[in-house]
Amino acid sequence: MIIIDFCRPDWASAKVVLGDSNFLKRLYEYDKDNVPEALLKKLKKYTDNPKFVSEAVEKVSKVCSLVV
Repeated sequence: MIIIDFCRPDWASAKVVLGDSNFLKRLYEYDKDNVPEALLKKLKKYTDNPKFVSEAVEKVSKVCSLVV
C-alpha cells in the first residue's frame, strides 16, 4: 500500500502511481522535511506498528526494508 500525497491508499491507485514514468523523480523531489501534519497522522498507525521493522518488512519487500 502506498500512502503518500500522490494517491489514495488503495491498490488500484497504487498501481497507477507505480506505472507513472515520473514516479521515481517525484519521490526524489518529495519535500521530506515538510511533510504535512495530516499526512503524518495517517502514517502514524503504520509507523507505530511493532511489526513495522526492517526484519519483518524485508520478508515481504527487500526494497521497502531499506527505508524502514
